[in-house]
Amino acid sequence: MYNYQKIILNAYVEVANELSKIQNLQQINSLKKQQSDVLKRAVDTSNELYKYARATYLEVLIAQQSALQSNLELIHATRRQRISRINIYKALGGGWR
Repeated sequence: MYNYQKIILNAYVEVANELSKIQNLQQINSLKKQQSDVLKRAVDTSNELYKYARATYLEVLIAQQSALQSNLELIHATRRQRISRINIYKALGGGWR
């Protein structure tokens, strides 16, 4: 009976942890999307400024680099969120054997 209760408690803790993790990652993902959108606009703006000789090409490259880094972070956050969903599936008894 003790082992059964221990397994049930462990399963509950795993599910609760993964649900919390998924919720946190959704918030991170949302913020990263906002950041990515802002940096895309920054790239467009820096390109416009470069066209009218108000910015150097280095500034355009820096804006593009920041946008790329933000997109990579967004991809990483999405990946972690999907892995957490797989982990919750496994914690609920799903998976391969």
